[in-house]
Amino acid sequence: MTCAREVEEELGLTRPVGRLLCIEWQGPEPDRSESMMLVYDGGVLPESQEIHLPSDELTSYQFVHPGALGDFLEERLVRRVGAALEALNEGTVAELEYGVRGGDQRSDGFVAEVACRGASSVVVSSVEGSACDKVTL
Repeated sequence: MTCAREVEEELGLTRPVGRLLCIEWQGPEPDRSESMMLVYDGGVLPESQEIHLPSDELTSYQFVHPGALGDFLEERLVRRVGAALEALNEGTVAELEYGVRGGDQRSDGFVAEVACRGASSVVVSSVEGSACDKVTL
């Protein structure tokens, strides 16, 4: 599966891919074509799990609380990751268009934050023994 391959390539983790948490359609923008974004449940990582970043693509990662997503991610990613975390807790799948749930109007105007050069994958996980959630970009 593409998600498992990306997680292994970007983080050096061989992980089973859980259920789909969020699907988001984004229409074309001046700087990119339309796209379909998918977020999967990455399961529970043991605290001792090592993450290995490829130096030619990723420079660092950091664990932060979900309430601090806006300090590390663009607003469109904050909405997507927030919807994925809600879906994880509710046992549902979030369906978004431009970052909002179906039927809503488009609004313009413990997470692993990876400083990267072009990464676009998001995997929602939990860290064993922690009250925080972990999201890997």
